[in-house]
Amino acid sequence: MDTNQPICYDHTREIPCPLYDEPFFGQDAHHKGRSPSYVDNGDGTITDVHAGLMWQKTPGEKVSYSTAISHAKSLNLARYDDWWLPNAKELHSIVDYTRSPAPSNSAAIDPIFNTTAIRDEEGEKNYPNYWTSTIHASAQGSGSCAVYIAFGEALGYMRTPGGAYEFMDVHGVGAQRSDPKTGDPDE
Repeated sequence: MDTNQPICYDHTREIPCPLYDEPFFGQDAHHKGRSPSYVDNGDGTITDVHAGLMWQKTPGEKVSYSTAISHAKSLNLARYDDWWLPNAKELHSIVDYTRSPAPSNSAAIDPIFNTTAIRDEEGEKNYPNYWTSTIHASAQGSGSCAVYIAFGEALGYMRTPGGAYEFMDVHGVGAQRSDPKTGDPDE
């Protein structure tokens, strides 16, 4: 899919898009493809025209991983009862990189979907992360963590040039991260 990113960058600033074999070639601006296209089915679902996937229009409340899996398996929506929690690749396919909290004051997803703003750890307006069915492999091989995708800022602590740690958007929208599959979702 085309991310609609029209600008190329080097390490620090915007640059003219490089030619093949030049440094910084291969950025999103070099690749043109199908732009996302969705249809509101009028029954609480959205169809991704290109991928053929059907999505729940309104994702619901914050829940634990096990509740997300159970909800998907038991969901009966639009006369379908074969829903599943999307894997990381499927969920990534609906991230809209032209939208994000800072420039567009919205979630990084097409506005055809109903996404509710949340308050993040700093009490600021942000947008949710969503679980996937993808299990995060760990060195121990325990599979105790699952992948989620950020549709708002992906917050964390980053060391500043002065040596202090600052809470900020360290990965950006579309970040793929992982969290334990068990525990209190409010934590």
